[in-house]
Amino acid sequence: MLERSTGEAAAVYDEWLASNPGRDRIPGILKCLSLRPDFLRAIDDLSGRIHFSDGHLTPRLKEMIGTYVSA
Repeated sequence: MLERSTGEAAAVYDEWLASNPGRDRIPGILKCLSLRPDFLRAIDDLSGRIHFSDGHLTPRLKEMIGTYVSA
């Protein structure tokens, strides 16, 4: 049985899916924050700024580092 989120968490999930075309699921790491949708929204915003802002490292290299650390 597929569980659905409701309320503000569902709204945050819908926003995330809309801003990430090609993704049809919410990553588990984000689901962990669903009890605090305000915190989930803030973490997603911070993550976007860190990963996709200009700086010394390219977004691709940042993603590679993240993948390595996650493994």
